[in-house]
Amino acid sequence: MPKVTFLDIYRLLDKSNCRQCGEPSCMAYAHAVVKGDRKLADCPQLDPERASDELGDAEWGRHTEGFQLSIEALRAEVRGMGLDALAGATGATVEGGRLLIRSLGKDFHIAPDATVESTCHVNRWIEMLLMSYCKTAAGAQLSGKWVSFGALQGAATRAGYFAHRCEEPMKALADAHIAIFFELLDLFDAERVESPTSGAEHSVVLRPLPRFPVMISYWPDEEGMGSSLQILFDSGSARMLPIEVIIALVRGMLEMFRKIIHKHQECSSGTLSL
Repeated sequence: MPKVTFLDIYRLLDKSNCRQCGEPSCMAYAHAVVKGDRKLADCPQLDPERASDELGDAEWGRHTEGFQLSIEALRAEVRGMGLDALAGATGATVEGGRLLIRSLGKDFHIAPDATVESTCHVNRWIEMLLMSYCKTAAGAQLSGKWVSFGALQGAATRAGYFAHRCEEPMKALADAHIAIFFELLDLFDAERVESPTSGAEHSVVLRPLPRFPVMISYWPDEEGMGSSLQILFDSGSARMLPIEVIIALVRGMLEMFRKIIHKHQECSSGTLSL
């Protein structure tokens, strides 16, 4: 495709000038991406699927880190593993000659040729996630110990990025929509739990993959001290998914939550739905 221009990037942005990318405005960010000083992944508001569709997979992959893995290459590896072996390694089941993996309360089927099917919308994000999990989860074990992202093996250098691009935007979403945020998580089979860190008003565990739990704990603003949100993982999580895929997983969840809340606001039905 022709070289991507400043205008190609700018028209994909929400024009909010939120500065979460590190630039003073969306216009400055678009210029920085074209110059190579910023990545497309640095904008927490940018929809990965739309960016990929509009700019092309190669351009999106060149600018992002979470989606660097080639889905086709992953499919080729998964095809050679066998459904029964995959089921045992991933906590999935085999039904009707296909691997059934439950993700955030929804069923996804992986055929012997490693194509993904579901009654839900299947996008590149979920394909990358499922293929990566099938490839790396074999033999990995959960520890039962909850830790921060930065405490995961190999994640220390990415902890600041994760806080800025995942935890802070998730907290902002909860702050702005606290009346429905945890109701939204219930749509994805969230399990209410006690946070290992005391004082959290809300703490839930989501299962984006059968053996890959994610905990979200939230402390509301009290006496002007400010709110707080923490995302925790089992300490063995980095043995089940590469660090960059874990980042992409959480960012994908964040974008999905945003879209559902936006749809809810447009419909004004009073009831959240997928």
